[in-house]
Amino acid sequence: MCVCVFQSWEVESDRVRQKLLSLIGRIGREARSEATTGKVLEVLWELAHLPTLPTSLVQQASEEHLAILTDAYAVKETVKRCYIIKCIEDIKKTQTEEEGKTSDIQTSFLTGSWGKKKAKENSLAKSSQQGSPQAVWVVPALRQLHEITRSFIKQTYQKQDKSIIQDLKKNFEIVKLITGSLVVCHRLAVSAAGNNGLTGHTLVDGRYTYQEYLDGHLRFLAFFLQEASLYLVWNRAKELWDCLVSGPEVCELDREMCFEWFTKGQHDLESDVQQQLFKEKILKLEPYEITMNGFNLFKTFFENVNLCDHRLKRQGTQLCVERLDLAGMDFIWRIAMETPDEEIANEAIQLIITYSYTNLNPKMKKDSVSLHKKFIADCYKRLEAASSALGGPTLTHAVTRATKMLTATTMPTVATSVQSPSRSTKLVIIERLLLLAERYVITIEDLYSVPRTILPHGASFNGHPVSLHVTYESTKDTFTLEAHSNETIGSIRWKIAEHLNCPVDNVQIFANDSVLTMNRDQKLLSQLGFSDEQSLTVKSSGTGTPSGGSSESSVSASSSSSAVFNSAYAMEQEKSLPGVVMALVCNVFEMLYQLANLDEPRITLRVRKLLLLIPTDPEVQDALDNFVPKESSVWSHQKTLFTLGQGSGSRSPSLGSKQQHQPSAASILESLFRSSAPGMSTFRVLYNLEVLSSKLMPTSDDEMAKTSVKSFCENFLKAGGLSLVVNVMQRDSIPSEVDYETRQGVYSICLQLARYTYTHTHTHTQH
Repeated sequence: MCVCVFQSWEVESDRVRQKLLSLIGRIGREARSEATTGKVLEVLWELAHLPTLPTSLVQQASEEHLAILTDAYAVKETVKRCYIIKCIEDIKKTQTEEEGKTSDIQTSFLTGSWGKKKAKENSLAKSSQQGSPQAVWVVPALRQLHEITRSFIKQTYQKQDKSIIQDLKKNFEIVKLITGSLVVCHRLAVSAAGNNGLTGHTLVDGRYTYQEYLDGHLRFLAFFLQEASLYLVWNRAKELWDCLVSGPEVCELDREMCFEWFTKGQHDLESDVQQQLFKEKILKLEPYEITMNGFNLFKTFFENVNLCDHRLKRQGTQLCVERLDLAGMDFIWRIAMETPDEEIANEAIQLIITYSYTNLNPKMKKDSVSLHKKFIADCYKRLEAASSALGGPTLTHAVTRATKMLTATTMPTVATSVQSPSRSTKLVIIERLLLLAERYVITIEDLYSVPRTILPHGASFNGHPVSLHVTYESTKDTFTLEAHSNETIGSIRWKIAEHLNCPVDNVQIFANDSVLTMNRDQKLLSQLGFSDEQSLTVKSSGTGTPSGGSSESSVSASSSSSAVFNSAYAMEQEKSLPGVVMALVCNVFEMLYQLANLDEPRITLRVRKLLLLIPTDPEVQDALDNFVPKESSVWSHQKTLFTLGQGSGSRSPSLGSKQQHQPSAASILESLFRSSAPGMSTFRVLYNLEVLSSKLMPTSDDEMAKTSVKSFCENFLKAGGLSLVVNVMQRDSIPSEVDYETRQGVYSICLQLARYTYTHTHTHTQH
């Protein structure tokens, strides 16, 4: 039969060969004779090893061979074990090892309790060495070895279901064999790729791609480690890493598959090996090398290593920070600042916030001001390194000054290194640091849902008009509310409650298919993405018919709540918010103004957003307060509430000098609202106009604010404020190179202020 098969094989087409393989396989599966089955297995094995055989026929021959081994009635375990040895020998053919090195081990593996078949098994083992030495059969051998071994384990009703794994573990250095084979095959693939460069599509042996080689090795290695309950020792882990990640000829596929393999196989490494791999290999990666798979690997080992060192503690599904000196924390900062992948940068930024504050042990959060100062100091140090070559001495001085002040009073910070020399890279680092600070403030202050006394700058002045088209779900009635972009959603909720004559707590607001819960009441409309013409849907969760008394009870409840919010405890809580610490303790304004002067639109935007999140610059407030008696100033009243001790020392020498010489009101106004004035820019003019707006048209409506507004407005008009505001809108007052957003912001707020001051002047004249 064998002679007929080989004669037909040589002359027939591939299609006939497929049918011939199917016939041979069927004969082997249905045979009841051990000799017949064994002969069929030999024929299929030899056919699969023919050097010129197409890959599809090699695959079919291997599948038929495996089907007989796993399903045939007449196949003994010794035959299966024999073909396991054949597979191992095929894998070894790629390595330069001595031929007879493992002959004794093979014999003991084959005999064991099956010694009666020793002669037959040895003859079968020798047959695997026949054939062309050029025919590399590594990929099929790995697949066959994997499937044959797994077929033993599937026999769950037999006591020896995993005996094959234990025998392989005992008699063969399988892990060393597979990692060594992978290294050799990688070298062959690099050679085959030549000048074209290695990729997953590189044909290593003219038949199988490099990706198939890589996948076959890593899949079997993971399978064997798990089933054999083996840990990957450091030498083997290092061998894999050096071959696939840090080697000079690695390709993207190498790194991706290695990162993913170690992530999934984390439990195949003991804790000391995880520590070594993390500190000696993962932390030595460059941020530009980190892909999403690499970042997931880093996160996995970061958690495992710090859990092992008791720096982190698992509480349910969350990891709680027990110590601030987390291993690898500085590497997260580097990734966040230097990776070219925005998605990875965003995830790294979130990790920094999580492990710097959000997930800290509650005991550690008791001194939240120190934690915020440490975070800001860490940002400053990195900013100082990145800005040293940008913006000239003024920017460097502003950052260095703030850094020295912070590091003198805060907790120790991690070492930093921003090594990239290019200007574009440094600009990205600065932008990312500003984004990190912005998200740090938002994340933490979103947890503080009570009304603010120390307002963020963005909530202190009127934004652009917004029309809210409200639909009441119960009656389908519609009405329109006029608001502005810097109004809080809590204020809108109150207006809706008044319109519907129902308790404010019963009002549910839906915008853009999402519900705006009451814990978001301090968010501004602009922060929620409201458009100039925004549609809202409102539901009332209360029962019964609303009455007039409900509004009165709401007012009473609100008054009672306000008393609680203005308590000493609430004020202390507010003083510990990160935005307040940035503005009133850490002297960030001079540095932010200098960064805006870099004329980089992305950085200017980040500076702008951060300034809107933190309280208004005290120096600008103090300068404008010179127009009114100190005791009637809203800012003076607020300043007595939140002075933190360090605030008095944060004023710039230039401003102090101005105050000592008592400059005129007109000269102070000109220094604040003329972009060509010393130290000024259009960006700062816009900011100062917003502060002016908060003085003339404050968003708070308490009696003290109303009294202060009247006095301030009169002094402002006497000093020629209206003409000054109008002059800002003149064509030559704003340089032509100023970006569109800043220019439009200046014009918009000037029109708003001019309209208000003109109306006030007209009313005052009539009186």
